[in-house]
Amino acid sequence: MKVFQTAHTFAPFTDYLEDKYQVSTRSYSFSEFQNIVLEEGFNAVHHLSPVLDETDTNGFYTLWNYAPMQLQWAKENGWKETDLKAIQRAQIEAFQPDVFYTLSPIQYTADEIKALPKNTIKLSWFASPEINNIDFSVYHSRLTNLPSDVGMHQGFRSDFFQLSDAPVFSKYNSDAGRPIDVLFFGQYLKNHFDKRNGYIDELIRLQEKHEFNMVLALMTQYEYEYRLPFKLPMALHEKFKVLKFPPKKVAAHAHKPLFGTDMLRYIGQSKIVFNCHVDIANDYRVNMRIFEALGCGAHMLSDAGQYPKGLEAGKHFTVYQDVKELEAQLLKLLKNEEERKAIAKAGTQAVRTLYSKENQWQEFQKIVAQF
Repeated sequence: MKVFQTAHTFAPFTDYLEDKYQVSTRSYSFSEFQNIVLEEGFNAVHHLSPVLDETDTNGFYTLWNYAPMQLQWAKENGWKETDLKAIQRAQIEAFQPDVFYTLSPIQYTADEIKALPKNTIKLSWFASPEINNIDFSVYHSRLTNLPSDVGMHQGFRSDFFQLSDAPVFSKYNSDAGRPIDVLFFGQYLKNHFDKRNGYIDELIRLQEKHEFNMVLALMTQYEYEYRLPFKLPMALHEKFKVLKFPPKKVAAHAHKPLFGTDMLRYIGQSKIVFNCHVDIANDYRVNMRIFEALGCGAHMLSDAGQYPKGLEAGKHFTVYQDVKELEAQLLKLLKNEEERKAIAKAGTQAVRTLYSKENQWQEFQKIVAQF
């Protein structure tokens, strides 16, 4: 079975790649771009087994909206086209996949998906129960790891498909010192993040109270109020602007966002990775952080709820029910190194065993076989 897997990049990750690999001054082949993206672990929990194996000709992976990568493919194939979606369509025609699998359904129109070869099975991934004006009926199925979103509803089909461990995670799983006591990396935003934001605020209070080493690598949107008259020079506006969001204390503690192997390296240097799900998850606990944290050998401290099958609180990670318990669990874990490490090791082993790439690929094939 030949699978064409495609995803999208976004500005912060693109900037990270451009800076780290000096893309504007160096010349990379398309295959080198593929290797860079895959080795960086971007979307690692989603990567299907065939796209990770260079010797397997049944997998093709690209970031469809990453211009340097896509334009290089066009150049290597003697094509002067610059429209990125047209390039992706040409890639599909050249590869002739049995399955088209996109992690970016919000970026396609229904007509664009309908225009794909009729004999190609079309699958999308979407982790949210929201629709966001996407016509999922043009896909054979919308894959999700949110159990409440599985089934036939609103005119489209949705199949359960779990995230996985990734080979790249094991490179950053080391017992050779973990100088960071507590790490959080992720979004701190206004919408859908009230619960998480509240716990991040609490973590800051606890860090100031107990003085442990903490890194908060926050993706946030800084909003300012400009209080001077409009016609004054911009330099004065910048000098006297007032931060409206995030709160000043959060901004003062915020580390720059982490991406790719930088993120994985920080996880590998952390004793505890703090996790808190977004509001729309309700009682389900299924985010990428679970697999990234456990895969890189950190002890995950996460909000109580329903976790992926086989992953158990107290055995593979630790949970908190509320603010009071968060403080107690955090201090207990920092104090009891042996227990913390034992649970972290068990969590890593569970993810490696239950949610391997091989198991994920088998489940994907079972879904495809239904169409």
